[in-house]
Amino acid sequence: MFRRRGTERPVINPFLPVPDRAPIEDDDTDRFDEVFGAHLRLVGPPVPIEVPAPDLPDSLVLPCEPVGEAAHASLLWVMSLHGGSGASTLTGILGTLAASMPFRESLTSRRVTESPRSWPCGPGPALASTVLLVARTHAAGLVAADAAAHHWATGQLIGIRLLGLVLVDDAPHLTGSQHAFMLQVASTVPNCWHLPWQEEWREIRTPSFNDASRRVRRIGTNIINCAREIRVTPER
Repeated sequence: MFRRRGTERPVINPFLPVPDRAPIEDDDTDRFDEVFGAHLRLVGPPVPIEVPAPDLPDSLVLPCEPVGEAAHASLLWVMSLHGGSGASTLTGILGTLAASMPFRESLTSRRVTESPRSWPCGPGPALASTVLLVARTHAAGLVAADAAAHHWATGQLIGIRLLGLVLVDDAPHLTGSQHAFMLQVASTVPNCWHLPWQEEWREIRTPSFNDASRRVRRIGTNIINCAREIRVTPER
């Protein structure tokens, strides 16, 4: 058990064998996710628990890309952890959602920006970027997600506020080992969403919001609402 410096709230180390996961119920209980069940998302540690830096191969250590004050100009930065993650499609869907939802904020403050394979680092906590990681559920994708979660958990990523992770199915059905690895990775980030296999997208050259299923739209709406909430929550 860890305590975040300057706080009294204990934080469970999610990298230990028995993680602490708190489910968020989905009110659409007649529709079950293959891995998350009736939960729309799973939640983990809201802030880095400052674990030692992991010994990772260079290919899994993604660089920090300073973006200056532009970090806070976007509501959300969608960060692809590997090629073919689905981040571009998700960025388009989330951007359409953010622009259409009845917020008081201007359209410019609802921008959703893709950041391929680099952390979009702001100047500091006051101007941090809100980042959503995206990876596939195949072995390489889950390893990349696990590495990124460990990197964030060290507390060394200044100017980053991690919203969470989206795991995108790589096949119509997942194996038991995939399920276990997904749940383990989900417990190490503030929020984790599972984007189930979209069979109809196989025949669409550029999937968009109009092609998204009801559950994908629900997940997207939840992500945007969480992104708005994290922007107004003081840094802990």
